[in-house]
Amino acid sequence: MKQQFTFKSIFLFLCLGMITTTTYASHYLGSEITYNCLGGNQYEITLVYYSDCNAVAPPAWASVSLTSGSCGNLNQSLTFVPGSTIDITPVCATQGTSCNGGSGVFGVTKSEYTGTVTLTGGCSDWKISYNSCCRNNSVMNIANASSYAHYISATLDDSGTLCNSSPKFIDEAPLKYGCTNDTMFVNLGATDADGDSLVYSLVAAEGSNGTSLAYNMGYSATNPFGGSATFNSSTGALELTSNTAQAGHLIVQVSEYRNGTLLSEVKREVTYFFQNCTNASPKVSQGTFQFSVNAGTSLNATFGTYDAEVNAGTQTL
Repeated sequence: MKQQFTFKSIFLFLCLGMITTTTYASHYLGSEITYNCLGGNQYEITLVYYSDCNAVAPPAWASVSLTSGSCGNLNQSLTFVPGSTIDITPVCATQGTSCNGGSGVFGVTKSEYTGTVTLTGGCSDWKISYNSCCRNNSVMNIANASSYAHYISATLDDSGTLCNSSPKFIDEAPLKYGCTNDTMFVNLGATDADGDSLVYSLVAAEGSNGTSLAYNMGYSATNPFGGSATFNSSTGALELTSNTAQAGHLIVQVSEYRNGTLLSEVKREVTYFFQNCTNASPKVSQGTFQFSVNAGTSLNATFGTYDAEVNAGTQTL
């Protein structure tokens, strides 16, 4: 199996000590649902939840709904995975965060919940969804964001002898920080164990029961930060620029195809933050390049970087 990836550039993050923050009313910063087929029409469902440490703690457990037009509806309780809550705040080594009683001004954790469900083996139209209140009140691109629940979903085909696992997102820490009027390069890619074809798209945020939410003027699902956005539907590579300091939601959908047939769709919702910066972000000197590599084979690549402050001897990369 070969999978092809295209890299435009690498975004090197600034330390959070240079970024001002606000305490938020809701802890929700993002989520995603994926699943593994275990055989015998059994599926292990995983919910990943990204939470603001300055608000209430992430949920102790979670419940997802499974709905099918042909096979009916059911609920599945997901158990918190012990030890899965980790601090993913992108700070420098000398800085603290607000997680676990820390002294930092900002903090984000990632938590996982899992459960196993047995289906009938007769339906191709299952939808797995998680619905909970509430969205973060700092979000600017969604109209009245804090008044809406968040909703994340994945689809599942359990028909015939098919035992398919969903694609998995390759970025383990999707929280991003950027500077206004500076291009951020993001890899929203995923992998699939079966080698199926993956197609990427930016989709609208959803509220209770999957209702599409309205965006404020100047924002949209495909241009979620009001400046500019260039998205590659084949690789999930995203270039975006925000022209104002803000926080906003971004939702990527990965559609999985086998021999031209749609098997599943999974989504990841994240929150990106943009601030007015006094420091210029580092730049990667190489342009676009492309390569193919066999799965499981190591690939070494060297990227040249440039940063005016570093070259002047005042900062370190």
